[in-house]
Amino acid sequence: MRSSMYRVYRFDGAGSIVSADWVDAPNDAEALLTAKNEGGDLSREVWDRDRLVGRIGAEPRCASRIS
Repeated sequence: MRSSMYRVYRFDGAGSIVSADWVDAPNDAEALLTAKNEGGDLSREVWDRDRLVGRIGAEPRCASRIS
């Protein structure tokens, strides 16, 4: 079975990226499972190139704009 490289982004509570790593997985489900099994309290997003595969944990919050 052919595997693909997925990008896993980790976010702090303010929605800033704190790290990003590559994950080698045969499909989307396995990439999400790998990211989920990392544990920790950081929310994560799994991407396949420019396609969002899924989110794990709380959705990152964006800083509000001041008018």
